[in-house]
Amino acid sequence: MFDNKGQVNLNPDKPVITPWTFDNTLTEPVVTASRNPYFWAVDPAGNQLPYLDGIQLTLSEGGTEVGTLMAVQGDIDMQGRHIQLDQYTTLKQGEEQGDYSVRTWPTFAGSDVAFFFNMSMPGATGEAIRIKEFRQALSLAIDRSAIQEIQFLGLGTIRQGVPKPGHPHYPGDDIASLRTEYDPDTANAMLDAALGADARDGEGWRTYNGERIVMSITVTDAFGTWPDAAQVVGRAWEAVGVKTDVNTTTRTLHFTRWQTNEWAVMVWNEDTAGFTFSSIGKRAPEGAGSFHGPGCAQWLVDPDGENAFPCADESVALLEMHKRGPGLPSVERNALGKEIYKTIVENQYNIGIVGLSPMVQGVIVTKNSLKNVPDEAGNDWPLRTPNTGFPEQWYFSQ
Repeated sequence: MFDNKGQVNLNPDKPVITPWTFDNTLTEPVVTASRNPYFWAVDPAGNQLPYLDGIQLTLSEGGTEVGTLMAVQGDIDMQGRHIQLDQYTTLKQGEEQGDYSVRTWPTFAGSDVAFFFNMSMPGATGEAIRIKEFRQALSLAIDRSAIQEIQFLGLGTIRQGVPKPGHPHYPGDDIASLRTEYDPDTANAMLDAALGADARDGEGWRTYNGERIVMSITVTDAFGTWPDAAQVVGRAWEAVGVKTDVNTTTRTLHFTRWQTNEWAVMVWNEDTAGFTFSSIGKRAPEGAGSFHGPGCAQWLVDPDGENAFPCADESVALLEMHKRGPGLPSVERNALGKEIYKTIVENQYNIGIVGLSPMVQGVIVTKNSLKNVPDEAGNDWPLRTPNTGFPEQWYFSQ
């Protein structure tokens, strides 16, 4: 109850200095917010912001298709989150009839679909995952150009999940593109060397200590065509002899079963690459459901926990690198940031596919009467998009 009182979206009575104040809680199907007279900002002419008197958020039931239909019918003033990239053509074709415009805001950093290895997976599959060359080989086995062309409509940049150029932690072009080429021959050779060329079962699948390796991938269709990308990757891994099982689940089950250490690979986006020391869980074993190793993260808190799994030394070292950063002077902190991403990519703790695209919450639909919405803005969950488009300055034309 105390925590709820501290959240403005669950406690409308909490005083705030944000542009709008909630009139009711986010738990209701229609949520409204009213202009806050205590908001701290004014425009260059001295007019109090925000311009809009209120905002209404309506829960769309029935999946992302319903949101797209509402947009095409002209029933949405502004929406970006869960407007899917594969609906871009349909939305563009309906612009004139629906009296709206479609723009794209590319993501700020990272990879817009990424494959996170569970470094705390038990059993033979987990043992294989903890072999660096095994992970590296699986990166080379992927045809990213095919995924970019079909699932990303040709948009974005093939890359690993690192910050974008110009960021003080950007590790360089050589690291951003490391092992992003499609090279199944080298992948096969690396797997032969790492596991043994003859380490196969009766059906020809690769094994570790005589037990079949099964890369169970969990994916949800929460954003974009992630399940389609997962299927492409699954087929690529099977083409080099690694049995793969792609599981498309609900978002809730996706995370619940990851936290219980059941999956070998998690599909999500790496959208925290620009926030190296403030958002750690996708790169190191910290927090419930850490993308790097959920069992390891639990083991660090409670070694006797139900799903705890002893951390590999390299996982602990990676966490310690992240923890050192905030206390360092900026020059040393930036050097450490670069070293963290270099370490992650060289060891292939996760696999980036395509980034800097509008795949995740970057297809923006706005009514033509809504003005001052920028054609492009920073797009990233840690940036709380669409706040990067300065909605306090939006207004409706008469």
